[in-house]
Amino acid sequence: MSGRPAVVGIISRYYREVVMPTDLEVPQMEMREFAFMYRNNVMVRHRSFSDGRSLRSYLAKYVPMRAFHSVALYSDPSNQDMDAKQWLAADFVIDIDSDKLIEERRCHTYEECMSMTLHTSFELADYIRDVFGDTCEVHFSGRRGFHVICSGALSAADRDVRIKVVDYMMNGYEFTCTAGNQVLKHAIPRCDALVKLGKAFDRNVTIDTSRLIGCINTIHGGSCLKVIKVEREVDDIWRIVDAAKWMKGTMKVKVVKPSTPLDIFQFSEGVQELDAHAACYALAADKAAPIRRA
Repeated sequence: MSGRPAVVGIISRYYREVVMPTDLEVPQMEMREFAFMYRNNVMVRHRSFSDGRSLRSYLAKYVPMRAFHSVALYSDPSNQDMDAKQWLAADFVIDIDSDKLIEERRCHTYEECMSMTLHTSFELADYIRDVFGDTCEVHFSGRRGFHVICSGALSAADRDVRIKVVDYMMNGYEFTCTAGNQVLKHAIPRCDALVKLGKAFDRNVTIDTSRLIGCINTIHGGSCLKVIKVEREVDDIWRIVDAAKWMKGTMKVKVVKPSTPLDIFQFSEGVQELDAHAACYALAADKAAPIRRA
């Protein structure tokens, strides 16, 4: 029996009873497209919300497994025709995926993989701030990755300019280009942090001006943890995981497949009384089944 249906009920409680509307507010929210992933990878998109209260009502009613918003700002974000949305600007986003490091066997435990990507995320944020003057935040995806989200001069850059920016970051060049009404002129040093990431850096995310990213303080259905902003002084991945938790107590489940070192939480096979987050994670990963109460 799959444990995933039980996860929907757990996530529902978060949106009904735990999260506050103000926790869900996104900068310039009314100009962004929102999208939602449901079980079986069903995606619903082209939605718009004016504030955190209306978004929370939607989440509590429909309970998606993931919630996203566009990096872009649009005049008409709910229009299903992408051209008719009328693109205005977009955050400059770098997606750092620990799964790629795992595939390349560059790390072997969750802590090792995530510590590597965490430190690199802040190096990238510092680089973009120093070179372009943009303001950057680092967000924990809720599972095995981070997003560096920047706004400022690069927000006006279209796809072609972003391709140039990424190339310059990886190689180091002098360049002049126009983004909106601004002329960007820089002698850019190579970004060693970006080069070090290799395949863990998804170039397509950064150059895509209509990309969707996880909404802050929503639940990642693959882990039951929140998407959260990571403060600059935090350098311990377990402090981030703790900050992304929202449940209290324990939960009894039947573990059918034990965890590996790459799982966020550790558990062994059999009927287990686990921390609520570890239990929910095991259910979401289909490594456990719920135990029905008599």
